Amino acid sequence: SSGINAELPLRPGDLVPTMAFQEAVHLLKIILNTHDVSVVPDVSPLSSMTELLHVVIGPILTLCNMSASQLDPVDNAVYIINLVACLYNVLAMYENTDNKLELLQNKVRAENS
Repeated sequence: SSGINAELPLRPGDLVPTMAFQEAVHLLKIILNTHDVSVVPDVSPLSSMTELLHVVIGPILTLCNMSASQLDPVDNAVYIINLVACLYNVLAMYENTDNKLELLQNKVRAENS
C-alpha cells in the first residue's frame, strides 16, 4: 500500500479519471474476465469474486479519496463521482458484484450530500 501511495498520480484539471486510474480499471476488467473463465470447479464463484473484489476495491477507493483530498468540496465530490462511475461501469458487467456495486452507489450518494 505504501508503494502505491508513493506513486499516486496527480488528477487532471478537468476532474476526469487519470490515465493511471483508467489503466488500473482496465487491468481490473482483465482480471475479472479471467476470473469468469477460470474459476476452479470446487470454488464457489461468489466466494472467489467476493474475495477478489474485497482485495481490489477498498484500496482503489482509498486512492480515490487521497487523490481528491486537496480539492475544494465541490471539485472533490465531482472527481470522486467520476472515478466511482468509471469503476461502477466495469463492475456492472460481471455477476456477483452486487455488494460492491451497492458500496459504490452509497459512495456517490455520500458525495452528493
